[in-house]
Amino acid sequence: PYEIEWSTGATTEIADGLAAGDYSATVVDANGCTAVAVVTVGEEPPLECVAVVVNPISSYNGSDGVVSAEITSGEGPFAFLWSTGDNDQEVSGLPAGAYDVTVTDGNGCESFCSVTLDNPSQIGDRVWEDKNENGQQDPGETGLGNILVTLVGLDAAGNPMLLTTTTAVDGSYLFDGLPAATFTLTFGDLPLDYVFSPANVGNDATDSDVISADGSTGSISIGLNESRLTIDAGLFNACDNITFPGTIAGDEYLCGPGNDPGPIVEVLPASGGSGPIEYMWMMSTQGGPFNANTWTPIPNSNTPNYNPGPIAVTTYYARCVRRDGCTLFLEGNIVVKEVGSEAVAVINGPATICVDDIVTFSADDSGAGATYNWNFGQNASPPTASTQSVDVSWSLYGVQTITLSATNNGCTSTASMQVYVTNSPNWCDQNLQGSDRSSTKEALGQVRLFPNPTADLLNVQLPPDLEGPVRLELFSTTGQRLQTFFLEGPATETLDLSTLQPGLYLLNCTFANAEPQ
Repeated sequence: PYEIEWSTGATTEIADGLAAGDYSATVVDANGCTAVAVVTVGEEPPLECVAVVVNPISSYNGSDGVVSAEITSGEGPFAFLWSTGDNDQEVSGLPAGAYDVTVTDGNGCESFCSVTLDNPSQIGDRVWEDKNENGQQDPGETGLGNILVTLVGLDAAGNPMLLTTTTAVDGSYLFDGLPAATFTLTFGDLPLDYVFSPANVGNDATDSDVISADGSTGSISIGLNESRLTIDAGLFNACDNITFPGTIAGDEYLCGPGNDPGPIVEVLPASGGSGPIEYMWMMSTQGGPFNANTWTPIPNSNTPNYNPGPIAVTTYYARCVRRDGCTLFLEGNIVVKEVGSEAVAVINGPATICVDDIVTFSADDSGAGATYNWNFGQNASPPTASTQSVDVSWSLYGVQTITLSATNNGCTSTASMQVYVTNSPNWCDQNLQGSDRSSTKEALGQVRLFPNPTADLLNVQLPPDLEGPVRLELFSTTGQRLQTFFLEGPATETLDLSTLQPGLYLLNCTFANAEPQ
């Protein structure tokens, strides 16, 4: 037989109910031999739980919060008992409040933990049409829908916030489920010509809270469990526009281009609305109904009547009218100034001429019996002429104006053209070909430039049989080299001339192994 003795004094083979620690057992057999063994009893960590918010409440006074008990130690199975009476580890559909849970593990150990669901806040109210512009919501003043409302700020933890919504048909809006935060509201996408009402003029629940012309409020701070439905925005239409644009008269037939039509006059004045009236005259060379895409505004035409001045083609005119402070114009009826072709004055000739060079200017044929009267200016030889074609030269450089009158069957048509007379060697020594000012493409030998005149970009079309590079030099009319380009032909290249001032420029083209053009 064996004799057993534990360090606790027990003499049984099994020792139980032991605390954590080291224990030894001494065993003696029948022969008196002794053996000693040591064992360590470990300690299980105590059961612990942590209650957490899985989903916060999404709206003010809402009941959609979710909480859960997380187990950090202990032996399962685990049992849960919430202060709500629920027995699941996770509980949902909860309103704001504190929630306790008791967790029991498989050994009967218990742990207690709790969690709080906060009630978020809400802010909002109404955007309305403040018809009497007094900054207060009065009976009969309706809401404005589809207004953009933007919330920008920081929550209590310093996290950025950016939320947007649009007002409902009745003008109401709401930002719900907000944390504690500081932010600004901005109202935008207003109806045309609407502006904000005076701010903070009375009861905070009914007055307008927008303090800036850009539609923003001041800084707003809000904590938890707050319902602030007092942030309003009043809007009113700053434009009391006309309702009738009036009528104009002045339809006219002109026998040929270059004639000066009579004025277009008001027959019936514009009416409706209040405030000063603004006018804007429009013109078009295309017939048909008024179309803003094909009509051109006439600068400095804020007058009830308009005198067009000489025209070369049939032109249509319309008068647009609005009240001061309004955006939209109302257009009235259309007046047409029709240009016929009994006599047509068209000048043909070069746009650039060298001093003392004799060049030819001609007029288009205006028919049998037509007479022509030229005026080339006092520095020209001859200064005037009465033939259809004239050889002329100028003795001084500068911009010269040519005028032509063509008369036939009692109809006189006029035209004018400016030419540049130069003594620049970069132009005059290269024997460059000139071209008709009215053409849209200019040929310099085999080099074509278009469009000419140009506002910014000039296309240079090189000859198709060109071999080798081309050097293009751009000169002013006084001979100053402004830019140099190198191109490889054959090709069409685009030059950017947008940095140049308006005026006349000379392009010198030098081909490989060839003379300049």
